[in-house]
Amino acid sequence: MNYTLNQLQIFLKIVQTQSVTKASEELHLTQPAVSIQLKNFQDQFDIPLTEVVGKKIYITDFGKEIAVAAEKIVHQLFEIQFQFFLFLQVEQFLVNRAVEVKAVHDFPAVRLIFFVFFHLIQFFFQFLSQILQFRLKLII
Repeated sequence: MNYTLNQLQIFLKIVQTQSVTKASEELHLTQPAVSIQLKNFQDQFDIPLTEVVGKKIYITDFGKEIAVAAEKIVHQLFEIQFQFFLFLQVEQFLVNRAVEVKAVHDFPAVRLIFFVFFHLIQFFFQFLSQILQFRLKLII
């Protein structure tokens, strides 16, 4: 299996909207581009993810299971990006403060500030992700 994050996000949007056209509009992509990515993603599996009846697309039971797994993957990737962003922000904050603190010869205080601040933000993010995960379960 060799699917991309882009394919996962497109598939999730199709599952959410129940329409390739609506998904393409919301993703600001052309409908053929979304259809191609969906086909390439579905080709990775021996079991169909969707069924088309007339002009309506239906998500199979297997497709729904894949959507749940894809949601977890996308959520974890966003969490990694958020953690990276937080780390950069905390690091920049501490570098700015280190100059001030170093001026009074108290560098261990910077490490303590970093430790407490970073872990408080991590705790907040875990709390926030649990709330969002709960909301995502309600939507699906």
